[in-house]
Amino acid sequence: MSKIFIISNTQFNISKNLSTKEWLKNMDYYFNNEFIPYLKHNKSDNDILIHLGNLLSKTKNINLEVLKFAQETFKNISSILPIYILNGENDTHTKTILNNIKNIEIISEPKEIEILLSQTFTMLPSNSKVEDIDKFDSDYCFFHFNINTPQKDLILKKLSKFQKCYCGYYDKNGIMKNVKFLGSPYNLEKDEKKGIIVLETHTNKDKFILNKTSPSFKKITINDDKDLNIDKSIFLNNYVSLTLNKKLFTDNKLKIEMLLSENDFTNITYIDDEIEKNRNIIQLDGKSVSLKEMITEYIQKSDIDNKDKILKEFEKITKLND
Repeated sequence: MSKIFIISNTQFNISKNLSTKEWLKNMDYYFNNEFIPYLKHNKSDNDILIHLGNLLSKTKNINLEVLKFAQETFKNISSILPIYILNGENDTHTKTILNNIKNIEIISEPKEIEILLSQTFTMLPSNSKVEDIDKFDSDYCFFHFNINTPQKDLILKKLSKFQKCYCGYYDKNGIMKNVKFLGSPYNLEKDEKKGIIVLETHTNKDKFILNKTSPSFKKITINDDKDLNIDKSIFLNNYVSLTLNKKLFTDNKLKIEMLLSENDFTNITYIDDEIEKNRNIIQLDGKSVSLKEMITEYIQKSDIDNKDKILKEFEKITKLND
């Protein structure tokens, strides 16, 4: 029996609204409380781990704490089973970061590896070309490049010779023909089904292991007094962003200040009803005229063909945005 544990888009140095330490805490919890224990409990002889790319995010600088965490995490994993990491589009520093860790191979050029009961695996990093697919005739293919190009049909046809293919180029999970796309193992900006894939090569079956522990992203909008009564449970293991209407400060200033001080919001956005109401009103010759009225009058006075049809279409569009 043999298995391949597949992970992708770990993006250790990702930069969002949260601080680096907050993101690191999220990743630390996932790897040390879910992923690594899962590997230890389910790993058998001859099993391997394949990382589909984007070990890092697109930022040029790497926080030293993040760097140390990535090194320690993969050193720990490599003591459990061999690791193969495809160079993704963001992975210019991967080899430098993990260079001195045993049992890890960074795949920076297209190649075929033979392991696990004499089965072969095609490995295509981000610098691979479409014609590189023709060089290999493996059981499975692991790659990191964009399929959604004018050559999409050709790429899928070429990939169809493999039993199964796994791609780490995209942020979202999905399936297309015999290709499975694997995003990050944890939520990075919105709630989706996140996790890893385990491929059992002896049965040619795989399964998705859902991440049930990492924080989710929630949004709260407060437009009136009743919205101020927030269920505190929403803050448990979640990242919560807030949209707050400024008009509420008139009668609820103290309550709002307490709400903001007692709860840890990842992001706060303020809106103003009055601005929203007047954003389509402009002053013309001392008169208040709506943008809709101006455009309607312009169409009526113009010499364009199909004037009535255009006015009807414009009316439909404005109704959709009312």
